Amino acid sequence: MAAEVAEWHVAACYVVCLYAGTWLLNMVLPGRRARGSATDCKGKQLEYKLNGLACVAVLLVVLYALTYLLPSIQLDFIIINFRACATVGCVIGVLASVCLHVAGDSWPGHVSAHEMTPSGSAVKRFFLGAELNPRLLGLDIKMWLYLVGVFMVILNMVASVVYCHHYSTTGLHPLFLLYVAEMLWFCFDYLIFEHIQLTTYDLFAENVGFKLAWGCIFFYPFFYPVGVWPLLPLPAETATPVEQLQLFPGQCVVSAALFLGGWILSRGANLQKYAFKTAVVKNRNRVFFIPQETIAGKLLISGFWGLSRHINYLGEVMMALAMAMCGGLAQPFSYRVLLPWLYPLYYVVLLVTRERDDNRRCAQKYGSLWAVYEKRVPYRIIPYIY
Repeated sequence: MAAEVAEWHVAACYVVCLYAGTWLLNMVLPGRRARGSATDCKGKQLEYKLNGLACVAVLLVVLYALTYLLPSIQLDFIIINFRACATVGCVIGVLASVCLHVAGDSWPGHVSAHEMTPSGSAVKRFFLGAELNPRLLGLDIKMWLYLVGVFMVILNMVASVVYCHHYSTTGLHPLFLLYVAEMLWFCFDYLIFEHIQLTTYDLFAENVGFKLAWGCIFFYPFFYPVGVWPLLPLPAETATPVEQLQLFPGQCVVSAALFLGGWILSRGANLQKYAFKTAVVKNRNRVFFIPQETIAGKLLISGFWGLSRHINYLGEVMMALAMAMCGGLAQPFSYRVLLPWLYPLYYVVLLVTRERDDNRRCAQKYGSLWAVYEKRVPYRIIPYIY
């Protein structure tokens, strides 16, 4: 019993220190300054300090150094103590949500577009959030939450590699390596293009409440890597060892190709939109060699955005499916191979509902122009299908 209590106690300290360290580094490390689409209550564009990549690099170096100072805290700690760490993350996420709700009601409109604050029941305000872009000590809470989520997913991948290195008897499985490579690509892609996030729906349209705070502190870190579990070596008496997993012919190639195709759609579409919105190129007739056709200079209807109204969502679902293929088609069958498919299922539910919300927002914002756009680009997400 004492060992179990010590494990939970250590896990609590470990997770709290990770989140606190992310906050501290996000505040003190230098970073690029950039303005986004979000505005404060006075209509002024908010400025952000972008140092996510540096924060993640420093945190990983510190954690590696700690393995020599504290032998009980190895890099695979979060995998070995996953349940304890996830429970602590869940509790912190709930507490953070309560604090944000209380602060939002106490200082309404503080660095927030008041018209975005949801009306209705207290439950709705708690879930969706009372503020759009709250800040504390000069730090943008929304961007910090995204950073926490990304860092914790990266840490899960690093921990998985170390865990497999310690416990696998036949080396690292190709499916496992591919999954880790795809998930790390997904995470570092966000960090490298962190400035693109400043013009996305999440930043200028979603409030900071339970949905975002609990999601970034608990759900993203401990659900997003769900696809790795069928690929981890576990005792043979509890599940099929990873050494016995069989590859379908071309499984790795198909997964990699699907992931790359999804990344091109998602990142390409977001880069085209970012360049168009921020006018980072002098010749607005072309962006990245793509001829720019617009409606009244406000709505893109060429390139990626001529395929569907949210082609970037299709790319994200394709990447999620590619990662699910790594462990979700493993043979022989066990209950664990169902876990990876929860990840793309979550994306489908999230993005289909978000597309509907965004469609309503755009219809209100652009009026008759949006009706013209819907006729020119009739497909919501999947060209010629949906």
